Amino acid sequence: MSIPRDQHIPDTSVPTLKSENASAPFRNEKSGRGKLPLISGLLVGLIGVLFIVGGAVGWFTVKSELADEQITVAEDAEHFAGEKADGPFSAYSQADTVKKHVLESTGGKTYAELEQDDPVRDMALQGSTVRSALMTSVISFGVSALAFGAGVAFVIAGVGLGVRRKV
Repeated sequence: MSIPRDQHIPDTSVPTLKSENASAPFRNEKSGRGKLPLISGLLVGLIGVLFIVGGAVGWFTVKSELADEQITVAEDAEHFAGEKADGPFSAYSQADTVKKHVLESTGGKTYAELEQDDPVRDMALQGSTVRSALMTSVISFGVSALAFGAGVAFVIAGVGLGVRRKV
């Protein structure tokens, strides 16, 4: 029995993948380069932009909140004397000065070292609280700067991934 030439014969062979077509959905036909690095680069870059925005928002929020407290660095501070404590260095300087004043007033003892009935214990507690708040703002500035810097690094890495050339 013969089959006429114009009649279609179904192909029953098992299809195989050629190595150059294995990643065809992720390849750019024009450059021969995969799309995965481009997509990865865009995602890494986007994460970087979010880190930059988060770091900047964090920095300026802490700066604004600290400025709202209207703290002036003590005149006897080693650095930034008489200036507003609205940045990480001036806040640290004021925290250090508060510690010095408290230790002078308590004879070198911390709040925890003072007796329960010591009349300067309340002042030591207030000084410790103010110092802790100032140091928290210093740490917050640092975390914000770290996030911003990491964001810049992510953007650079994203650009590097997205525009790498085929070698």
